[in-house]
Amino acid sequence: MKKIEDTIRIYKSKKVKKTVENFLSLYRPFFKKGQSVIIKPNWVNSRPDSTGATTNTSIIEAVIEFFQKIGTNVAIAEGSGYEFDTKKTFRVLGVDYFTKKYRIKIINTRECPVKTVDIGGKILGKISLPTEVAEADWIINIPKIKTHVITGVTFCMKNLFGLLPDKERRRAHVFGLDSSIADLASYFDRKTINILDGLIAMSGEGPVFGDTFNLDLLICGQNIADIDRYTCGLLKIDWHKIGHIRAAKKLFSKDIQIISESSENMHLPVFVLPTASRLYRIRYWGVFAFDFIFSRFAGKSLIPWIVTRFGVRLNIINEKCSNCRKCIQVCPEGAISVNSKTGFPQIDFEKCRYVRCFKCFDICREDAINIRGFSRPHKKQLK
Repeated sequence: MKKIEDTIRIYKSKKVKKTVENFLSLYRPFFKKGQSVIIKPNWVNSRPDSTGATTNTSIIEAVIEFFQKIGTNVAIAEGSGYEFDTKKTFRVLGVDYFTKKYRIKIINTRECPVKTVDIGGKILGKISLPTEVAEADWIINIPKIKTHVITGVTFCMKNLFGLLPDKERRRAHVFGLDSSIADLASYFDRKTINILDGLIAMSGEGPVFGDTFNLDLLICGQNIADIDRYTCGLLKIDWHKIGHIRAAKKLFSKDIQIISESSENMHLPVFVLPTASRLYRIRYWGVFAFDFIFSRFAGKSLIPWIVTRFGVRLNIINEKCSNCRKCIQVCPEGAISVNSKTGFPQIDFEKCRYVRCFKCFDICREDAINIRGFSRPHKKQLK
């Protein structure tokens, strides 16, 4: 198949549906009725798209409607972050909306049939991939513009990591995360079209608990590594400091053509990378290394338990609480109830730990929700 090579298109428009249709129409000659199309959003956890943590719903809808008009077989494939419960994540995000309205299949990549595929990578050679993903004609990759505490940023390349089953995720983390991401990009590059969602982006301590800001920007194209490198430049980030982009240099085009809706220079907010220390990264790797060995004998992973115990977690400060109890009303897991002794709301950690949607934090106007752990999310949205 002849690709539309070396072209990155930048759309600065709030008319999402029309923008997506115009972009995908460029590839219309390559799409055939009956082909299999997998949509890969970023549903890392259950925080809504308004926070910058997850893919904007309107983009996903526009892609679905475009391909259903053609008559392709469309499905969505995703698995939440390792420490989150994917089924609960999907429920809180309201993913069943897509199944009800469009009658499409949602594939939980962490719990689905797999097949062995040799992707010929440096770290990832013969690996297990979700069967429907491995056999798809097209992957429509819809990642977010946001930071990541381990990889620095997560744009197009890193988003494909969510297609891996748990076993392969552990393997990648232990033997070389950056190279593994580059391996996936190289394998999927031939059949992937990317719509990088920067309508609302995330800075700071991403990919879940960072600060949000508005870009109203979509960056689209087919060459996955070129888009990531270009986006780094747009946000004043030195791509040489991002390991998985360095590892994918062989995928770079010699000449990139930029086609933008606006001829004016875009003035974007300062994009702040995570502050995770080298020691934090070493500890993070150590957890996966231990779990890699443990899981082979025990048949289960300890990572969700470990990360949720020592990572970001919530509690309520009674001294600041006005007892409005709005947090109880918005909690989708019923994890907040009134303490019979104090009369104030309290959070049941076990009910919250594998979801951590932060709806209570977002709605509290008294700053009575205390955040423990490494990240310190903020409510303020930067313009």
